[in-house]
Formats: sequence, C-alpha cells, structure tokens
Amino acid sequence: MNLGEKYKQLFEGKVRSDDSSLLTEALARGLKPLLMIGSKVKWTTMSEDALLDLSDKFEELGDEDADSIASHLNMSIELKQDGYKGDATKKLKQFNKACADALKGKQVKSAFENVNEVESDDANTTGEFDYDYFIKQFDSVQEVIEETEYELLQTLDGLAEDEEVYGLVSDKAEQAANQIRRYINGAEKQLEGIKNLLDRSKRTKAFDA
Repeated sequence: MNLGEKYKQLFEGKVRSDDSSLLTEALARGLKPLLMIGSKVKWTTMSEDALLDLSDKFEELGDEDADSIASHLNMSIELKQDGYKGDATKKLKQFNKACADALKGKQVKSAFENVNEVESDDANTTGEFDYDYFIKQFDSVQEVIEETEYELLQTLDGLAEDEEVYGLVSDKAEQAANQIRRYINGAEKQLEGIKNLLDRSKRTKAFDA
C-alpha cells in the first residue's frame, strides 16, 4: 500500500490511528506529508498517543517553521489533558488550518505568539454587552456535545452490532442510541436558537446600556 492510500484510509478511519509506521514514512519524505496528515486530524478519529507521536515527528525535523505549526497541536493536547475538550477541539482546528496554510506556502505564527492577541481581542473594555463572548461560549458547548455524542454513540452502536453480546443488552443499546440521537438533535436546535437570539441582539445592540 502506498503512502497516499494510507493517508486516505487513515482519514476514513480504516487503519489504526496509532499506526506509527505511517508517521515514520511521512518523516522520511519531509515536512509536506506531515502537513497533509495534520490538515485532516480530529480528536474523534485520532487517539492522544497518535497525536503525541505526530507532534514528536514535527519536532524531529528540527525546523523552526515546523515547530511553529506543531505549537497549535501541542496546545490542543495540553488543553485536552487538562479537561478542556471544547478548547482542545478549537485549537486542533487551528492546527488543521496552520497545516493547510503551510501547504499553500503561507507563513504560520506560533500558537503561543497568538495567545496575547486572542486575549486582547476577547477583552471587553467598552462596558457594552459582550455578544461575541457568549456566542463563542455556545460554539464551545456545541463542539463538546458533538465530540461526546460521537464517543457515546460509537460505544452503543458497537454493543448493538456485536453478535457476541447477549440479545437483550444489544437491544437496549440500540434503543438508547436512537433515544440519545433524538435528545441531542433537540438540544442542538435549542442551542442554535440561543445563538440566533444573540446574533439578532448583537445587530440591534439590544442589551447595550
């Protein structure tokens, strides 16, 4: 199997996410293959160990640009380890974008250089209602729900489809999975309604003193 096919199967979840041979082959070919992997990785498809391996491969290149790109990945891993799943997901998406930008030849800043800029942008010093802050908070809530839903339903669907599991347990797992999907669909609609309300209020400055 060639490397390109391995990339494809990794992204589709058809090969093990901790397959270190994929990263080893990528390293042998330089930074570009690592960027191709990095532009697609997700917490829902890659284990923490696999992402740590990917970070190590960037570091082994001994390249300043590679370090800047990998800083976004490293921050995502740290956030996940500290229990901030929503923030970890957002930071990993920034890593995806950093890799995609680098593949296009764009300069990428270190994640740590951007920290002060983000804090400055998020600070509300005008005394007005901070619409953007609360909208971002609900974005984070939605991301956590999506990630948790994926993990839970994967487990329940696995029980429901496992032929070695006692039939009653399998049936209950299938019923629970269907019920959870309905509950989460309803919750997502409610959250979207709150975000729409905040967006409308932002346009009209409804809560500004």
